[in-house]
Amino acid sequence: MNLIYSFKKFNHSHYKPIDSTFFNIAKTSVDMARKHYTTILYCDSASKKMFETNGVIFDKIIICDSIENYSGRLIGMIKILAMMEQTEPYIISDFDTIIFKKPIQKNTIDFAYPELKNITDDTDWNSYDEDKYLYRLYKKPFDKYHSKFSEYYNHGWDIPSNISNHSLVMVSHPILVKEIYHEVLSILSVKEQEDCYSPFLEQFLLTYYLTFMKVDYGYIHDSPPTHNDLSIKLLKWDFIHLINYDTDITINNKIEFITNKFLK
Repeated sequence: MNLIYSFKKFNHSHYKPIDSTFFNIAKTSVDMARKHYTTILYCDSASKKMFETNGVIFDKIIICDSIENYSGRLIGMIKILAMMEQTEPYIISDFDTIIFKKPIQKNTIDFAYPELKNITDDTDWNSYDEDKYLYRLYKKPFDKYHSKFSEYYNHGWDIPSNISNHSLVMVSHPILVKEIYHEVLSILSVKEQEDCYSPFLEQFLLTYYLTFMKVDYGYIHDSPPTHNDLSIKLLKWDFIHLINYDTDITINNKIEFITNKFLK
């Protein structure tokens, strides 16, 4: 099975710095993944040169026309475009995700972990008020655009109980995922896509479709696989998601700890 990454070098600033720390984590992520899988980067030509210059080595790099020609501003769209290229089962990983061992595929699609968990009713959903990022990322665009997905939407409680985090996704049915994203991008205009945040298009709507199509999906871990201790406790997960690497003052210690355990 291939493990794929995706990237585009945008003209505007990335929401996290693309600096030496990023490349240190990216190299560790890819080197760890190569112990178990064939790694492939789907990217634009500028990103290919950038990763090669910074010593991040993949088994294969594919310059993808849809990524090269994407002129929007949504960083998450690059992962969607890479997933739409797939015809065989695959895993897709973020660069701040580091795999310790092969996760076991348990469902048609297995996501990293639930980003929102156990939403039970409208009260829970409406508790995400405007000063919370969950409102901006998920509730606001859903309230605005749910009528466009009328085939899957009924007047009543129609929000999936969990919304999935995509830092690592295992897909055994790539054509289904491709067609879901194709439909989403055909329903929402480019302007409407830009009006939404990437997690709504990439994470929320995929979970939404799978839920109401009754496709089995699950989670590799039931909670975010992170740990602050530099000890064997860090290694209890199948993988870890170093989501706060840009603000974590111990991040270089963690990378050194992992490198010494696995890559020396």
